[in-house]
Amino acid sequence: MIFLLAGCTKGEEEPQHYSGIISNEEVLGYEYIITRENNISTWIIRHKEKHTIVEESAENKDDLLRFMYAVNDSHDNLSSLIIWITNLLIIMVISYYFYQKARKNSKDYTVIIVIAISIAMYLVFNAFIEFTSAYQSLKLHYFRLTN
Repeated sequence: MIFLLAGCTKGEEEPQHYSGIISNEEVLGYEYIITRENNISTWIIRHKEKHTIVEESAENKDDLLRFMYAVNDSHDNLSSLIIWITNLLIIMVISYYFYQKARKNSKDYTVIIVIAISIAMYLVFNAFIEFTSAYQSLKLHYFRLTN
């Protein structure tokens, strides 16, 4: 048991001259790829077929990081939007099934169905607003980096 704990707590040092891809992400045609060679970070910024290669410097580091965060946020918000739309569709199918099954006592289920669908629609709308905001920010930061 002690050997296991000792193995888990041993720190790994990062090599000084790491070469390769550090990070990459893509959402709706916008993409970044960060590579590092000889302690120099290079960013490949793409939108569809157009790509720009930017060498990271002190002057553009903040803009590059903002673009990276915008891509990541847009990706996360798009995933949330898809999940909430799927959730809404599932609730609607289940509600339709229960509504058809209990037509005689539909007043009992109608309130629950309306509340469930209303909450799901609110969550879809909220996710859509968040995605739209993140996507607009992504387009702004892409424009700033490429022009």
